[in-house]
Amino acid sequence: MPSAACQVHQRTYTSHPQITMSDHRPVAADFDVDVDYYDKDFHEAVVQKLYRLVGHMEDSHDRPIVKVDDTFIEFGKVFYGRPVSREIKIENAGKTPCVFRFVPADTDIPIHPDWLRIEPWL
Repeated sequence: MPSAACQVHQRTYTSHPQITMSDHRPVAADFDVDVDYYDKDFHEAVVQKLYRLVGHMEDSHDRPIVKVDDTFIEFGKVFYGRPVSREIKIENAGKTPCVFRFVPADTDIPIHPDWLRIEPWL
């Protein structure tokens, strides 16, 4: 059952008729599974790059103060074909007006995977 997040390709499928001590017909299969993985070094490099881009703002006393209520979102059990929604709150707690937008971690990758939807899209 391939999806945009995970591709599965069956390579082999074999029965084992020599196994007779079983209540079912034993089979074996080999699969290739293509999944994304978390690259910690890449993530840390991107964070450092973003810090350098906004580092000059640290000396400003009039900068916006943005608070995010949760930086980790727990989805619990997720089932195929059943959408799950979670909400995060982004608040400007400073005195200076501020705008935000979602940006990709790097210019070569999308802002979010195809299976994820962000609303409202600002």
